[in-house]
Amino acid sequence: LFGIMPILLMLSMLTSAFNIQPAEANGTIYIRADGSIDPLTAPISSVDNITYTLTGNINESIIVEKDSIVVDGASFIVQGTGATGSVGIDLSNRDNVTIKNTNIKSFYYGIWLKHSSGNTVSGNNITNNDGDGIWLRYSSNNSIAGNNIIANNAWGILLYPSSSNNSIVGNTLTNNNYGIELVHSSNNSITENNITNNDGDGVDLGSSSNNNIVGNNITNNDGYGVDLR
Repeated sequence: LFGIMPILLMLSMLTSAFNIQPAEANGTIYIRADGSIDPLTAPISSVDNITYTLTGNINESIIVEKDSIVVDGASFIVQGTGATGSVGIDLSNRDNVTIKNTNIKSFYYGIWLKHSSGNTVSGNNITNNDGDGIWLRYSSNNSIAGNNIIANNAWGILLYPSSSNNSIVGNTLTNNNYGIELVHSSNNSITENNITNNDGDGVDLGSSSNNNIVGNNITNNDGYGVDLR
């Protein structure tokens, strides 16, 4: 009996080890201005307070309060419940933040930039948000590049209002209500995007001037390909 007990204990520990699942978090997560992660149990790691990497799925919003950082989703999911006004990743008043490699779905707004500049949003998959995949408000000099904004977002990318000098390049926008819309937003560059099979217009510019629309594939949208009004 005494000889068998340690063996059974070891087998139990090994079984538990092989059944470990990636951590999931519930409740809003903050990357604070001092670099700390709140709550401490959130599945995000950082060794230098500059690069923050997700280590598990998150079932609520991430609010970024620190400038000049990188948030790497590492292909994990940030998922909401579709509640009106909810935001997947909030970059309000942020400068020089990169959001990349994240699967963001089922919020009202996928990624929200408000009074934000110099940020990069790249390589993300943004789906099934009742409002906008990416919304820029009063935000300038940002790069929106190489994202897949597909499936049931109301607007794929919306710049409204007063968002200028942004680069929107190499994104895929498919099966949304609208592709890209600019309202009261000027001097932006919309290049090399694939904008297909959306229910409304591919690109819609309202009260917006001096924008470049170059080298895009805009096909099979139910509204206009490009609407200037």
